Amino acid sequence: MVNGRTPLYVTLLAAALLAAVVLSFQPYSADWPGRVYTKPAQRYIRAAMHQDSAGLLRLSTSVSPVLWALEAARAHPDTLALWGRRVQAWIGERRGDTAAVFVYPAGEVCGEAPIVFRFVGSGSKARVFRASSACLDDPGREDLQADHRQALADTVLTLFDSLTAIHRDRPDTGLLRRLHPPSDTVLFIEGSLTEAFTGDSLFRRVLAAHVPVRTMTQRFSDRKAHLLSRRHALLTATETVDWVDTAGAHRYAGLLTLAVSRQGSGWVIRAYRGS
Repeated sequence: MVNGRTPLYVTLLAAALLAAVVLSFQPYSADWPGRVYTKPAQRYIRAAMHQDSAGLLRLSTSVSPVLWALEAARAHPDTLALWGRRVQAWIGERRGDTAAVFVYPAGEVCGEAPIVFRFVGSGSKARVFRASSACLDDPGREDLQADHRQALADTVLTLFDSLTAIHRDRPDTGLLRRLHPPSDTVLFIEGSLTEAFTGDSLFRRVLAAHVPVRTMTQRFSDRKAHLLSRRHALLTATETVDWVDTAGAHRYAGLLTLAVSRQGSGWVIRAYRGS
């Protein structure tokens, strides 16, 4: 029997069927705002805008998202600044303990090209595994010619040799001071643990830690330099340390990442990150 309410029932039924189809076939469920990831994304973006390599290391799972953020800030500072204001975050596909998050800037510019994050963890423990955006991925003009870039990379990689002179039974205190100026802040990141020291505090800690050491050798292999500009770089290497102290013989091995900057006529270390 047809009555005046039939069209409404049909409309509601059609809407319900359409919703069921969408839920069945969409690859992920969008959640806006993605509150659990909005603040981690904003922290990462702010660190990128300030070209804060130490902060980006703390917020990332590897060197790759750090390099992307610093290059985006160098090549496209005005575009990146669009994300410095109000943003909208949508949570996309979840896989294991990771999630895809689409962060849109306010306004129409880059409105169809969000920063696409892949986060590991969530909330205050969320860290960036990968980041990209069609508005920011153009690397821009290279500011260093190939031969100059290689020469600079070779120079900064000698910082690993300086570290080996510090981490031995009798540390080179002059190098220790030069690489970590007394008033500078040095960041240490190990897993989820982050600590900050002044260069002066680090100097005292290193000397105290070497008191029981009888012998120590440190070696680096697979050294790589990622030049961000003429004044900033990220260095990585596989580190092996053997030492003997009053408790016996020990060995440490792992991947070490350094954030370094030019200061005056030399280079200083801003952050350490161990594997």
